[in-house]
Amino acid sequence: MSTSPKNAVLLIGSPRLEHSTSKALGDRLLERLATRGMATESHFIHRAFETTAKAGAMLAAVDGADIVIFAFPLYVDHLPAPVIWACGKIAAWRRAQRSTARPLLACVVQCGFPETHQNQPAVDIMHRFADSAGFEWAGGLIMGMGGAAAGRPIPEKPKGMLRNMIKGLDQAAADLAEGRAISIETIALMGRKLFPYKLYYWIANYGLRREIRKYAKKSGKALDAYARPYVSA
Repeated sequence: MSTSPKNAVLLIGSPRLEHSTSKALGDRLLERLATRGMATESHFIHRAFETTAKAGAMLAAVDGADIVIFAFPLYVDHLPAPVIWACGKIAAWRRAQRSTARPLLACVVQCGFPETHQNQPAVDIMHRFADSAGFEWAGGLIMGMGGAAAGRPIPEKPKGMLRNMIKGLDQAAADLAEGRAISIETIALMGRKLFPYKLYYWIANYGLRREIRKYAKKSGKALDAYARPYVSA
């Protein structure tokens, strides 16, 4: 962008709404942009398509923004359906308005898979959306092991296993506030694994088996967490 951005809007695409990791990550970006004097606001995409009024408020916010940030979880290897809906609405709105402004568009994508690269196809889709809808692509922050950050308050200062994630968000805010795309170095920093893969697998499997035991006890059904019914004898 030729001028410094003055306002930013965050579009949160998680069905967990206020309790989502996507909101926590997006809020960190907005907080850092606000400290640089920018006006910020956020919208939950799942609520935006409940009524025409809410959808209109979201579109108006995007229309007046210098920076648009999508934050959402990975659904297999794609965008959640409401995010796809929002992209279609925004693209159609901008075409109808014949908008010539080119706001920066960035995204923050996280997943429960341990590997960060699982998120790359979703970022590529957002890049294509930015080009087709008349935005200036500013890059995508991606991270695996999103479950490790879920429900955890983000510390004010980088520390612990979330330190690289926090540094990445803060550095991304610095880039966006200057009207430039997020640097490759910042994207790489954000995407570093939080802890060893083997430990993540163990924690994930333990959590799954615990939920199976809880459900079995509640339902009265006999469930075997180690069952392999389709393995031949």
